[in-house]
Amino acid sequence: MPRHVDLNPNRHPPWLERDWQQFGPHGLNKTEINAEQASSYCRQLALSHYENFSIASRLTPNHLRRHLYHIYAYCRWSDDLADESPSVEEAKNRLTWWKKELDLCVRGSTTHPVMIALRSTLQTFELSPQPFYELLSAFQQDQTLHRYESDEPLEDYCRRSANPVGRILLQMAGIHSQDCFRWSDQICTGLQLANFCQDFSRDAANQRIYFPRSRWKQDNVTEAMIMQRRKTPELQRAAIRWLIEIRERFYDGWELTNHVPAWLARDVRLFAGGGLAILDRIRQKHGDVWSQRVAFSRKDKFSIFLRAFIFKAPPRRYPLRVDDIL
Repeated sequence: MPRHVDLNPNRHPPWLERDWQQFGPHGLNKTEINAEQASSYCRQLALSHYENFSIASRLTPNHLRRHLYHIYAYCRWSDDLADESPSVEEAKNRLTWWKKELDLCVRGSTTHPVMIALRSTLQTFELSPQPFYELLSAFQQDQTLHRYESDEPLEDYCRRSANPVGRILLQMAGIHSQDCFRWSDQICTGLQLANFCQDFSRDAANQRIYFPRSRWKQDNVTEAMIMQRRKTPELQRAAIRWLIEIRERFYDGWELTNHVPAWLARDVRLFAGGGLAILDRIRQKHGDVWSQRVAFSRKDKFSIFLRAFIFKAPPRRYPLRVDDIL
């Protein structure tokens, strides 16, 4: 999930502060929570926060469904502690506490409902906790690192912020092939980068630039241009050049759909198709992600969802050139 930090303290979601008061380090909850109650909490959190989750979850095998809720709840808490806390310092403190809760989860002595549920998932599928620590390290990094000098550190960030989720799902499906991990990484990193393209302006408003500095020179982009958040030919050209490269990741990773169970292949097509749709919409706007954020209507989302069911092959792959798009 992409990272966004909104420094407006009035915009953090009511659920976070409510549940923080109940389950945080000084929480009011003194009642022991059992595994079923913890799992129910994760389910309610997942279904109330992600509009497509209720649809997708009904199509997931029953023995996996509750565990996907557990994983989503962990990611939701991590994401909102990082991005929706009242201040950056508060976010750092909360994430430090959250890491200690993950330590307790691994040791089996946690009392937080999300961690109780997550522990059952770790045990059921014999998952390593490492991917969950990697996700958390990316959330923590977002509090201090706001610029990327080259592709390499950004790739490392995506390795920890996006790729672990794909690998967790593969292992839950009983897949441990290195080729499958590699294809999954291509799609997960591609989706993270596509979101960075989509959110150029929003990230700049929050004093963040994920677009690597090493890519600026070719199109005469400056930091001032990015931070001003206005459309310029230089920024449009740079965005298009980047999206052309990102686009190839989804095609390279599509092979994964031929090596996983049908339910997971459908989800892979859904995520990869969504990433390609984001990039295609940016292409249609000639690389302008500044005048208006790329968005999708319910009809657009349904079309992407439907395509993932009907077509097993990726959308048509055709060469793109910067000048042709501009």
